[in-house]
Amino acid sequence: MGARFLVKYLGWVFYVLCLGQAVLFKQFAYKIYGMMHGLEALSPIDDFWLYDSEVNPINVPSFIVFDKPDVKPEEFVKRFEQRLGREHRCGVKLVKFWGKYFFKKLDDEEWE
Repeated sequence: MGARFLVKYLGWVFYVLCLGQAVLFKQFAYKIYGMMHGLEALSPIDDFWLYDSEVNPINVPSFIVFDKPDVKPEEFVKRFEQRLGREHRCGVKLVKFWGKYFFKKLDDEEWE
């Protein structure tokens, strides 16, 4: 009874550990590839939004309210873009490799 119990449950534990290592190895490979090519893998939440169903997409209504600026609207937009800059999510494009999407920073030509 004791040996049978050990064989049965240790087999399941070994199986779960192997699955965990496979997942970790995949994430490690994505991280190394991203470091070599200046890319960043999408997070699971990014994947969730990217692979959303086309039939029934997730719509998140949102809006931003600004106080009326003291300057011309064109000047306000110019200042807003300068303050926003080319931070993480504002100056990237999606690149696909090994079936996984990565963020890649836009170069100066693409940014303009």
